Amino acid sequence: MTMLQILFGVDNTQVGTYQYDAPTIPRYLRMYMADPTRQMNEVRSMLASGNHIMYMEPDRENASEYTLLAGNCSTYQPSDRLYNESHLLPLLQRLLESLSSPINLYAATHAVLIDCDYTGRAYQDTSIFKAYLVDVNLVNISSIVLQTMVAERSSTHLQTHAGPAIVSTAPMKSFYELPSTTDSSDFYFGLNATSTSNYQTAVSFYFPYENATRFHAMRITETLPTNQWAATVVATNESLIINGYSGYYRNSDNDQVNYIRYVIAMSGNPVRDFVVDLFVSLGHTKDSWAWVQGLVILTLGIRIAFTILVAVVVSVRFFLATKSIWFPDVFTTIKRHIRIRSFLLVFALVIDRFWSLEEYVLTKTFVRYNLLPMFVLGANVRSDFLTLFIVWTDLWATALGLSLPPFVPVALYLVCFGYSNDVVQSLTSNAIEKDVLAYATALYTRNLVDFSETGMNLWTYFALDAATPEQWFMLREFTWFFAPCIGIVAVLLAWKGALLAHEHCCDKRSRRVKVYQAAASGTYTASAMELASLPGIPEHFLDHFLPSEDGLPVAGLVTKRLQPIHMGPDSFQIDHEFLWGAGWVVLHGIYVVRQDDLPRIFTNVIFQASIFKVYCCLLATRPGPPSRVILEPELTTLPYWNLSWRNLSQLSLRSASVLLSKKAGNNDPSGTTKSRFESAKRKTLSQRLSTKKNIYA
Repeated sequence: MTMLQILFGVDNTQVGTYQYDAPTIPRYLRMYMADPTRQMNEVRSMLASGNHIMYMEPDRENASEYTLLAGNCSTYQPSDRLYNESHLLPLLQRLLESLSSPINLYAATHAVLIDCDYTGRAYQDTSIFKAYLVDVNLVNISSIVLQTMVAERSSTHLQTHAGPAIVSTAPMKSFYELPSTTDSSDFYFGLNATSTSNYQTAVSFYFPYENATRFHAMRITETLPTNQWAATVVATNESLIINGYSGYYRNSDNDQVNYIRYVIAMSGNPVRDFVVDLFVSLGHTKDSWAWVQGLVILTLGIRIAFTILVAVVVSVRFFLATKSIWFPDVFTTIKRHIRIRSFLLVFALVIDRFWSLEEYVLTKTFVRYNLLPMFVLGANVRSDFLTLFIVWTDLWATALGLSLPPFVPVALYLVCFGYSNDVVQSLTSNAIEKDVLAYATALYTRNLVDFSETGMNLWTYFALDAATPEQWFMLREFTWFFAPCIGIVAVLLAWKGALLAHEHCCDKRSRRVKVYQAAASGTYTASAMELASLPGIPEHFLDHFLPSEDGLPVAGLVTKRLQPIHMGPDSFQIDHEFLWGAGWVVLHGIYVVRQDDLPRIFTNVIFQASIFKVYCCLLATRPGPPSRVILEPELTTLPYWNLSWRNLSQLSLRSASVLLSKKAGNNDPSGTTKSRFESAKRKTLSQRLSTKKNIYA
């Protein structure tokens, strides 16, 4: 379901926010409360000097003071062209005229105030500006924010560039100081107002790429569930759908894309409107190549689900036969399939050109530094890398001959994934952290289309090139995955070293010597791993039920260890857990078949035709005393014609005995063992593979 959503595109279920702040404005409002005469003199003095714009900078040493400058801020940067008088005053005048305002910005009645510490200015974001308008008597103060967006017009049914503007006005006397115990995380910054914001909105079409475009008064009627403004032009009653875009894509914005639709929140509180530009956003992601990975997950998911279904049937029949509860260890089969999935996963990532990983890294980084609230379905990355981590741990544990419960790597992985930001930042240096922040900020500003060098520009999604994001950036952000990979290997190596040291110092007799010493008594126990080196074990049994111990839960990730095998004078007994772990199940009480062959068997039985060649081993009851069930390990063709569709549900497991080979030399365990080892050395890999191939032919 998740893959289908990504394939066709899916919106986030939660609305996110990010913000641009004007941190010096609270000082200005507090100064009015303390000394309004000073501020009125500042405005009159600035206007008298012929300057209509006041640039306000905070005092870095005194938290309550500020400085008003004329001409520009003390540090000038290219994006400050937006705040130059030659650009800003004509733009604001056109905006005020569209709202039927009598204010003349070129007269000595009003002044424009700019916060030099505004976040948009710090990022040199030329798609937005924020200015304040005050009169000489400081009766009212207005916040004016203009952000380039796109608007879908009902008159053309097309999207066009637009410049919506929000003017929020409040009386200066309405602001007051909050108690110091007030929560500072509410965007009020210790201030509040007795009145609500008086909003006026306007829009300019084809803005900013046509010179001196007119503004039209508009009315925002609602914010749609898609996080877009539904608005109406007052003069013409034309309907508009307005929003901004931000994000990135590859190839095209309909192929592999991750973006947000954003609008500016209007809270109704003047403090929040004046100090914070809160961008309300809704994330959207789409990957037209997601079907590749979805196909992998679906195929293996069906196989695993089928195995679990078989396990349920076997468990129920086992309970009915023995009145005891037992559920087969399905992890053995799951482990076999996730190895395949890990290989196919890497293959799918290569086909997808690692889009899902790049999308995840960029999203996590933007959110961490509060740059953009991008959206990605992290459950896919969590699942994929959990698969890789389980396979990685299993391979190392198997190579070292160790058995480890699967909950250990799973728990370690989930902790590292859940606290990925903390792991990444704690395991890398401060210098790298600064480089990452600078790189993420540079990526963030790539949303800006630098079309105009004299005015504003459009903010939209950008195209990822082949070099973006860079490899060092990707590797650093996956530190949370590499750390447990290295850590689990170190633990396994230390564990293996401790076992070897203990065996060398405290237990110098090997397990094999102990077994053969006990063999003299005629009845003894041995582990599944030791069967290949014991005397009298049939070759057919080793080839079909112990092919290099594949599938048996003896090493690697093991949920439940196998019980020791009981060896007798003429046979040895294997229990139901051994058969299940080796990948076999009993059909119709007498046919021992591979679990992986069950779909083929079902097909043959349903169609009563030999569509697939399937082999089995037979169970035979040997009368006693005592009566025994004998497993004949030689393969024979499964007689599907003796089975009906009702027999397909008769899946079970039971203990069985396997007769020892009656070859010469069986009376000498050590001699037989030596000859078996020599035979095993002479048996080539191609012969092994040929034997296994015949099983599944």
